[in-house]
Amino acid sequence: MNLPQTEFDKWLGRSWPTTTIAAVGLLLYGVAFLVGYLVYGLPDLFSDGVWRAIFRAPSIILFVLLVAPRLNQTEAEVVKALSPLTTLDQRQLAKLLRDSTTNKPLYEWASVGVGLVVGSLIVLVNADFSWSWLGIYSLVSTAVIGGLLAWIIYVSMLSVDFTAVLLKQPLRVNLFDLSPLIVVGRQSLLLALAFVGGIAVSLLFVTVDRTFGQRLDFWLFYVPLLLMPIAIFFFNMYPTHRLIAAARKAELVKVRRHIPELSQQLLDRLDSGEKVDKLSTTVAAVLAYEQRLRQISTWPYDTGMLRALLVSVFFPLAALLL
Repeated sequence: MNLPQTEFDKWLGRSWPTTTIAAVGLLLYGVAFLVGYLVYGLPDLFSDGVWRAIFRAPSIILFVLLVAPRLNQTEAEVVKALSPLTTLDQRQLAKLLRDSTTNKPLYEWASVGVGLVVGSLIVLVNADFSWSWLGIYSLVSTAVIGGLLAWIIYVSMLSVDFTAVLLKQPLRVNLFDLSPLIVVGRQSLLLALAFVGGIAVSLLFVTVDRTFGQRLDFWLFYVPLLLMPIAIFFFNMYPTHRLIAAARKAELVKVRRHIPELSQQLLDRLDSGEKVDKLSTTVAAVLAYEQRLRQISTWPYDTGMLRALLVSVFFPLAALLL
């Protein structure tokens, strides 16, 4: 089933050929090199502080272009995985998703425009800005980064809306087979890794004092940065967590309703000297079922995802050390 298509899907969200991506990369780095050459000359361009500043913007833009299609695919994967759990047929589901979005091309381009303006203002309000080759390059590249990020944020909000709409429908959740919901965990991990990757790429092109680890201001900056991917990971999964938790709670209520009655019957038969083989087997099965229900995790991720998330939070620190 195809989701309502956005302008982002037509441009950034599609999978471009490798040759196209390579050509865009060469163009971005070529422009950066040309500006650096005109401003600093060839020997000074590759001094530590200069090349990092010059090549930061094209690296961030290229990272966004590489990651955007994969992020866009996860939206369709989530919808595809959740669709069989609903009671709606394909036509009804398509109409539901189509009616749930208020997106219009104008809104998307407006978000890009806002990002361009914000990116431009970040450069223009800087006291060191001047209308030189370097100033114009910094202005244009920062504006483009702002526009791309604003576009991705806007489309990500639409993606969350689609998932939320599906999760509000009556869903047939099999507590002993949560594989259809694990895709939400994978999406959450990818979002967190994309955030970490973007920060790491940015920090890779920042010149820092090697004694940064001894400064309090560094840790005040880095600790929140370290916690952000973890917050993104769990925040994106929270609606699915609530769905699983509600299904588990409802099933536990049903099971626990029978335990007192069955236990009393077992005691009564023991007191009267009756055989309890079948009844004791039933009681044991019900108690085992209740125990198994309590052990079910209500978060749709596995240990591999959690391990990858915890390791990833140290990527920005590694980028600073390079």
